[in-house]
Amino acid sequence: MNGKIENSEVLSWGIQKPSFSPSLQRVSGPLGAGSYSVTYTFSYADGQESGAPSPSFIEVPPNSGIRIPNIPIANDPKITHINIYCTHQNGTELYRVARISTIFPEFTIDDTFTDEKVLRTTNLYPAPRGNIVKWFQGRVYIAEGNILWYSNPMEYDLFNYASNYFYFEKEITAVCPVEGGIWVSDEDRTYYLQGREPEAVKRIEKEPVSIVPGSDVKVHGDLIAIDNTPVGYKWLVTTERGFHVLYNDGLIINLTEKNVSFPKATGAAAGLFEENGVSKYISLLDERKPSGNTRVGDKVTATIIRNGVALPN
Repeated sequence: MNGKIENSEVLSWGIQKPSFSPSLQRVSGPLGAGSYSVTYTFSYADGQESGAPSPSFIEVPPNSGIRIPNIPIANDPKITHINIYCTHQNGTELYRVARISTIFPEFTIDDTFTDEKVLRTTNLYPAPRGNIVKWFQGRVYIAEGNILWYSNPMEYDLFNYASNYFYFEKEITAVCPVEGGIWVSDEDRTYYLQGREPEAVKRIEKEPVSIVPGSDVKVHGDLIAIDNTPVGYKWLVTTERGFHVLYNDGLIINLTEKNVSFPKATGAAAGLFEENGVSKYISLLDERKPSGNTRVGDKVTATIIRNGVALPN
């Protein structure tokens, strides 16, 4: 399952949409002759709303109503209401016509209505599961395997699984947003997604290196001062070719390639630390080799290399 922590409470990340489109029946009422589309959503008491299944369509004669039997039952106990949406006579836009309690198994649209709220969540879903979550320009980005999903703008619980994603050739290992785009690394190479809006992004292949998962650390711009480089915050990352810094505008610089060569690694734990006014980036790598009989209590021996020279233990 996926989830989020809000005010120290573990919650589901988004609301599962109703599992099927509504079935519709003609009944007596004041609606005029014509075509109508109807759908529904689940919602919490605070108004947070799920996606909606595809609308169902019905033609009715004069003096009709529309009955919705068998409204789906919500599995989430936090869901308290069902929002009913319907078009105007022969219309296309769906408007909310009622907000009813989940205890009611059916509802009848048997009166005219005024425009209240336009449906904006058709065929949207809760956040997908993933192992990398980042925020960029009003959207949440989630990496799952070789797919990078992105949410609706400013609606972090709603995702369009059919269209709102980027596909990469290999499994994604790092996602690092900067002011003008997003750095993304898969198991073979590192890319820069240039642009603030995902629909207009240009994907640029930058380096044939893979960022070690967990090695990315966001740093303030003034901590890495190099002339003639883009301003703004940056990311320090580790690859098999050393430490890299990822800048805004798609600039990547290898800080250590002439001095350090790292082994292939499946993961890392990294951080930026300050000691005596000096900032230090430390990345602990998990090499791609069997652990043997290592167990809790065993000693671990490491070699520290500085500027290409192994330091004494």
